[in-house]
Amino acid sequence: MSDSKVLIAAYLYLKLKRTRRKQRKVWVNKIIQNRSRQGDHNLLAELQIENSILYFNYMRMTKNTFDYILQRIEPTIAKIHWSREPIPSATRLALTLRYLATGDSITSIAYSYRIGKATASKIIPEILKAIWNNFQMEVLPVPTEETWLSIASDYWIRWNFPNCIGAIDGKHVVLQAPPNSGSQYYNYKGQHSIILLAVCDAQYRFTMVDIGAFGRQSDGGVFKNSTFAQHIHQGSLNIPLPNALPNDGPCLPYVFIADEAFQLTEHMMRPYPRHRNGVLSIDKRVFNYRLSRARRVIENSFGILTAKWRIYRKPLNTSMTTAIAIVQGTICLHNLIIMNEKIPRTNANLNNEDTDNMLLHSVTNVGSNTYSRNSGGLRDSFKDYFVGKGSVPWQLEKAMNCSY
Repeated sequence: MSDSKVLIAAYLYLKLKRTRRKQRKVWVNKIIQNRSRQGDHNLLAELQIENSILYFNYMRMTKNTFDYILQRIEPTIAKIHWSREPIPSATRLALTLRYLATGDSITSIAYSYRIGKATASKIIPEILKAIWNNFQMEVLPVPTEETWLSIASDYWIRWNFPNCIGAIDGKHVVLQAPPNSGSQYYNYKGQHSIILLAVCDAQYRFTMVDIGAFGRQSDGGVFKNSTFAQHIHQGSLNIPLPNALPNDGPCLPYVFIADEAFQLTEHMMRPYPRHRNGVLSIDKRVFNYRLSRARRVIENSFGILTAKWRIYRKPLNTSMTTAIAIVQGTICLHNLIIMNEKIPRTNANLNNEDTDNMLLHSVTNVGSNTYSRNSGGLRDSFKDYFVGKGSVPWQLEKAMNCSY
């Protein structure tokens, strides 16, 4: 058979195959097509007018914050009207926020808004990307020396830890096992996850984040390989020079506070390790209590994040790209809501009556986190300050009653 006959036969075969392809019965399902009927988009419109409290509970933010976000991202997400009227930008933003707030499946959210599942699965990553691109520099700016000094002042006023410029910890974001990933994402809890490594200030706002490390890694290992750690090592993070502690205390460097998974360095304070018999001296227990009291802010920040955005309550059943976009988007929304809505916090939780009984997390493989004599001496200086000029009235009772 000649080449021309082969080409003709192939052409006829493909043409026949196309004609036999199942034809689409309808372009848009009738149930989806009629969005004027009752649905979440109509409920949202009613809540905007009639009940601001229920609107906040439904959307996890005030109407003003929603409008501000929409105004900022609309130039990026707006669609051109050609043959069919596009889904409004406000509806697409509301659908995405509701997906994050409820943790429901994309199919369930799509039905609620009378939108096709395939369309909803395209809308959500698009909106999350727009939020990250438009708000990243606003809510996660590069810290300046003035920023660090302001954070340190807040930590001393609120949590009685001087020269602290942030609490750092990692959170496992659980997800369905990615295809062909082996054990890279399999963590010590027996789940598949990516790690969100974050630093926060005294007001529960994230200041720096590292997203997407393999779940099998430890928090300390993720930190060592992060850009954040490299900037500290290179001295390019604009950290202020050492300063005297309040009440005529010693001159000490500004530090981040962390748990036992992180290495003790000049700019990283971690608790004293427990002895095998579980006994520490009183002054060391006081230091561990004071550090844990301030360090719990990062734990609370993660708690606020997961309580508001319940997408974190179950494994993310998305692609890896979308999973990272979810974390990026919720981090931006978390900071944006705190900054714009300025949720008041009373002093009731800033004294000795607050819940200071948070135990230090037990971690494995901390023996490799060695430290220099210099950094160990700095920790001892903080310890001596806490039992001396920097003491607080309730610390001894708390330190004795907790497993520090």
